This record gives sequence, C-alpha cells and structure tokens, in this order.
Amino acid sequence: MGIMVPVARTILREHKRKPITGRGLLIGRQTIPLTIDEARAMVREEGIALRDTIPRLDTTTFAGKGRDFIEDISFFELFSDITFRTLDVTDYEGAEIIHDMHVPVPDDLENNFDFLWNGSCLDNMFDPAMAMRSTGRMLRPGGRVICMEMGTPHYDAYTMYSQAWFFDYFAINNYKYCKIYSCVFGAKDVWDGPYDLYVPDNYRDASRLFPMKTFPKKALITLAIAEKGSESTWAKMPVQWQYRPDHTVYREAFDRFIVDDLMPLHARSRKTVPERPGFKFVGQLEAIPGRRFPNERSPIGPRLSKALANPSWAVQRLFQKLRYG
Repeated sequence: MGIMVPVARTILREHKRKPITGRGLLIGRQTIPLTIDEARAMVREEGIALRDTIPRLDTTTFAGKGRDFIEDISFFELFSDITFRTLDVTDYEGAEIIHDMHVPVPDDLENNFDFLWNGSCLDNMFDPAMAMRSTGRMLRPGGRVICMEMGTPHYDAYTMYSQAWFFDYFAINNYKYCKIYSCVFGAKDVWDGPYDLYVPDNYRDASRLFPMKTFPKKALITLAIAEKGSESTWAKMPVQWQYRPDHTVYREAFDRFIVDDLMPLHARSRKTVPERPGFKFVGQLEAIPGRRFPNERSPIGPRLSKALANPSWAVQRLFQKLRYG
C-alpha cells in the first residue's frame, strides 16, 4: 500500500481546506515515493508552513525500505501535529494494532480517530463492505477518512471501485461532507502521475456510472474524501441505483455534497481536457517533473527471457498494453 505522488498533493490540499489534526490511523503502513527533500519541497510548493521536525526514512514498508523514501508518519509530521497509530492484518510492516478488517473492530476503537487513511486496502479484501463499515465506526464525529482504491483491472487488485460505491455508502449514512474523484492516468504513471481528475456532473451518474466505461484505455483510481457528522451513522448499507424504492436520501446527500468549494484540492492544469459524458474535468494533480518511481519496471533481460519461455504470457502482456496503455 502506498501514497502516490499526486495523492500526497491531495492530502496537502485537504489539509489546507481543513487542517488534519488530532488522532490518526493508517490502515497499513504506506510507501511514499518521495525523498525527504522532495517531500519538504512539495509542502512548501503547496503553500504550507513546514513544521520543525526531523523526518525519518522508511525502513519498514516492503516497497520503500532502502530507497531513501520518507517514512509515512514523518510525511504527515512535516505539516501536521497529528499523532498516528497503524493497523494491519499482521505485524510484518510494524503495525501497532493487529486486526483483520474482515471482522468487526473491537469496541474500544469506536469513535476513536479524527483522521483515517485507507490506501488501496479495500481493493485487496474479500469483504470490503465490512471494512468500510468498520472505518466509519472508528471515526469520531467531525473526523475524516480518505480512501484510495483501484478502479480498473491493473496492479493485481482483488476488486475494483466506482465512485458510486463510495457515494452510496456516505449518502445512506448521512455524512456531512464528501467528495469523490475519478483519477485517470496512463498505467505506467500510477506512482508519479500526472492524474486527470473528474467528478460526476449529476446525481444519476454519481450513483450509477462506472468510470471504466468512460475511460476504457486508461488506468483509474477512485479517491474519496468524507467527513462524518454528528448525526452520521456507520452501519447502514445502501441499495444500488436501479433497485432503490426511494431516491430521496441519496438525492439530498448529492445536493449537500456539491455545495462546498473544493479549490484547495484542484491542481493547476496545463492542458485542455475534453468533457466526458457524465463526468466533469476539475483539474490535474501533477507529478514532480521528470521524476519516475525507481525500479518501476524490471530490466529488459529478465522480461525478454520470460517472453521467450512463455509466449502466451507475452501475448497477454501485449494485449494489456494495447488495451490499457
């Protein structure tokens, strides 16, 4: 699990909209492909004051240790006074709370956290609905959650998510605030971006349309940011669009969710992006120019040897490249 470069920008912009503070929980330790200097530069670039901290290197995550990347908690400490705990199904990356999110969380974790980060956890789970309800249960009223999950069949995801899956849950449970972005990019750009950001432009498509149909040759991440209100619940389960006996609660939630000004989250766009049916382009989350995630692809020699030994694998890879980019 990780916090990609464009998603790190999203977190900073959410912090500008409303400061991230209090008690936080990371669902799994997170690889952040930024050096300490790059992370500091990004915070300054986003117009946020750097705190007087001594950042630590990532020595824990499978994908990040030994690469001079900033530690996940240290990244947040650059700009926030939040204190974090970490939860995972095992302690293999040093989590403090060992819990399987396929089963309900203990009672002592209810209403416990002001901020939760859930990055590419649900898309690796067999029962993500249980994990989503547990996430809502652990949030305090006024607390926020950011979920980042795969929306196309890339990167070995177990399940894929549309914006409708998140919108329906936050709507039926009466969340105070919610914004859901479809982040569209070339498959090779997952760690570094840039991402083009789209949002549904009407209630029907917010609760119905699957973005993969709209962007068939691109990779896609669904990014949801939601705030729990004093009257919010966590255990209600939505009924999908076409089977609902009554749309009132969902329509009211959509009208409530689109009120807020989201400019702190919108990136500077350097190009004109055409509108897509059902979606509105709202900006671009930029990468660090000229930078690429280290060792993103294996050397050509091993891949060529594998192709020669297994031609069917080579044909499948070629098909995926032609279809998804």
